[in-house]
Formats: sequence, structure tokens, C-alpha cells
Amino acid sequence: TNMTRKMYGTTGGYVENKGTADLWSCIHCQHLNNIMLNTCEVCQYTKPTNSNTGIANVLTCNESVEKQFLYFLKGIRMEKYFDNFKESECCDMDSIQYFDDELLEGEIGIKNKICRKKMLSKCAKMIQDMYAFKNN
Repeated sequence: TNMTRKMYGTTGGYVENKGTADLWSCIHCQHLNNIMLNTCEVCQYTKPTNSNTGIANVLTCNESVEKQFLYFLKGIRMEKYFDNFKESECCDMDSIQYFDDELLEGEIGIKNKICRKKMLSKCAKMIQDMYAFKNN
């Protein structure tokens, strides 16, 4: 099945097109909801919409992946390196498993050793969390 995936705004969820049914994934509980519903059936989260048109703000898949990675960087106060990650084509959550001290210092430009250690520690924790989520 051909599936497309887009993200609603900066605080929305994902839209998944699986054949004939359009679904959106709630950012709070990950429940897949019918695209026609504005509120999650499980947690009652209301998806954001454009106030002028009433249509949800949609980002492309690449934009949503980049926003997710930027959110991760902001969480560890390293968002100033986002453009460097983007230039190195590793600004997505799947890439964090390949980060090492050499890459962070050489290609990304993080000169401070403590910042690199902090980044690697947060990446290791995120990898564990993603693995636990996928296997739950």
C-alpha cells in the first residue's frame, strides 16, 4: 500500500494516507483518528487548524522530521547546531544512533567536549526510549 505521511503544524500529529482512509496520529497518545475528526477519540486533543480556512496546517514529511529533530535539540539546549546537522544531512531522529564524538566535533562543530558528551548521553537515552516505544 502506498502511504504518505504529513505532520500538522508545530503542535499537531501525523496524517497517514492508507489507501482510501486518511488518518491523523494524535501527538499526545499516538491514536490514529479519522481525518474528519478534529478531536482525538482517546485523549480529546484538538488538532490545530488554520484560523482563516479551518483546514489543518500540513507540513511535508521532511519538514516534520526536521521539526521533530529540532524539538529534540531544543530539549537539550543545542538548537544552535541545527543548521550544521541539516548541512550534514543528519537532522532526523533515526540518525542519532550513528552520532559519535568525532562526528559531533568535526562535522557538526561542537567544540566543547562536555557538550558533546551531554549530546551523546541524551542520544543514548532517546535511542532507548524509541526502542522501548517500538517494542511496547
